[in-house]
Amino acid sequence: MVNGTAVRRRRQTLCVAALATAVLAGCAGCSGSSSDEGKELRFGETASLPGYKDTKLDVTVERLEQGSSSDLSVLKDASKYAGRTPYYLRYKLTKTEAGTSGGASTYFSVADGNKKRLTKLTILGALDTTGDPKNPLKYRGFEKCESSSPSDFDKAAPGQSVTGCAVYVADAGAGAPTGVTWEQGTKTLATWK
Repeated sequence: MVNGTAVRRRRQTLCVAALATAVLAGCAGCSGSSSDEGKELRFGETASLPGYKDTKLDVTVERLEQGSSSDLSVLKDASKYAGRTPYYLRYKLTKTEAGTSGGASTYFSVADGNKKRLTKLTILGALDTTGDPKNPLKYRGFEKCESSSPSDFDKAAPGQSVTGCAVYVADAGAGAPTGVTWEQGTKTLATWK
C-alpha cells in the first residue's frame, strides 16, 4: 500500500503540474492585456489616454467624414491627389492636468478595410495679400478641416477642451476607413468605430 499511495501522490503531482502548465500556456501574454489591447469605443465616446510624456488627456473622436477629391484641388500640388478621397477626423481634446498636447493628433491612425493606413496630410495655411496697408496680409487655412492650435491646448486650464481636425487621404479605389485608433509605439490604446 505504501507504494500505491506514493504512486497516487506522484500522479496527482503530475496532474497538478500539467494543469498549471496548460493554464499558463493558455494565458501567455495575458498580463497587461487590457492596456495592450486598448479600449473599443463608438464615435462620440471619450477615453482617458496618455499623451506627450504620459500626460493624461481625455480624447473624443467625434466623427470621421468622407470628403471629395475636389476638396484637395485648393492645395499647391493638387495633381498629386487627383482621384484620392480625403477623410476628415474631427476630435476633441480635454485637458485633465497641466502639460502640453505634444502634437496629440500624431497619435491618431486611420486605416481602410484592408488595414492599410491612410496617408495623413499636414496642410499649412497661406498668407494672402489684401492690398490694405493697415492689414496687408490675411491668413487662409484649409476651410474643410480647421483645427485649434497646439498652443490653444497648452494655454487651456484643466477641464477645458479644444477641437481638432486631421486630414487623411485614401488611395484611389481604396475602401472606406473602418475606424480610428490612438497609438503609442506598437500599442493601440483605443479604437473608435
